[in-house]
Amino acid sequence: MSTPATTDWWTCSANVQEFIGTYFAPLLAASAATFTDGSVVYNVFDTSVPGVGIAIGVRVYINGCGWQPWNALSLSGWTGSACNSALLYGNGGQLQARLVKTGPITAGTVGATAFVKAQLYANATYNATWPVTFSITATQVKVQSCVTPDVQVPLGQHKVSEMKGVGTFTSSTSFKIALNSCPTGMTSVSYQIDALTPILNSSASVVALDSRSSAAGTGMQLLDGSGNVFPLGTPKVFSGYSSATGGNLTIPFQARYYQTGSTVTGGIANTAMTFTMTYQ
Repeated sequence: MSTPATTDWWTCSANVQEFIGTYFAPLLAASAATFTDGSVVYNVFDTSVPGVGIAIGVRVYINGCGWQPWNALSLSGWTGSACNSALLYGNGGQLQARLVKTGPITAGTVGATAFVKAQLYANATYNATWPVTFSITATQVKVQSCVTPDVQVPLGQHKVSEMKGVGTFTSSTSFKIALNSCPTGMTSVSYQIDALTPILNSSASVVALDSRSSAAGTGMQLLDGSGNVFPLGTPKVFSGYSSATGGNLTIPFQARYYQTGSTVTGGIANTAMTFTMTYQ
């Protein structure tokens, strides 16, 4: 956002030449982040929403010297300049600001607040009589994400005789993880699957059954949609996401029982995993 380029917040005249100008000061706490736009590195100030800061730049119109270049607003103190003139000239300025990510974002509302003030500088004094104050309105921050419902994968009933020894497996069951209502405008979407039970064979992505299971000698193996071993605990970029269209998408997988012990005992055979999405 940018304020209007204003040249007449204050109009001054003097009988002798003196330095008169415009200076800005922040009203927010400084963060450790910076934001670069072109050749200018702007300081970033904290907002009321974790992970969201506001970068602020200013330029001044001063006392006969006209417009000055854009500068980063100082983390503390005053930012501006003055010009030496005895004539009747206006003094003003312009401010630009943008919200920037400073860390993991928690959805919330950036509260309405005054965040910058400008004051006239004259006679080596920052004059507080006629300040110009800049405020932001309440701004809602939403975390862009897809909706990912829980998935139940019935692997069905299988005979113990289907598995012929350690490393053999049953027929696989195909399933999909849905990514619903994905917004447009994200740079990339990644996903990762992690086991909630011990990993019995990391190279084959085989995990143990959970504590409520009664079957023994077998685990569950996770495969991608093409039947290849899907690596656990490893982020994968989802190539099916389009920043231009977003929408409802799916990621295909397969799962099957995998013999891990010398003997397989029949019974209930369940396990669980977590599915984590990362958005940029």
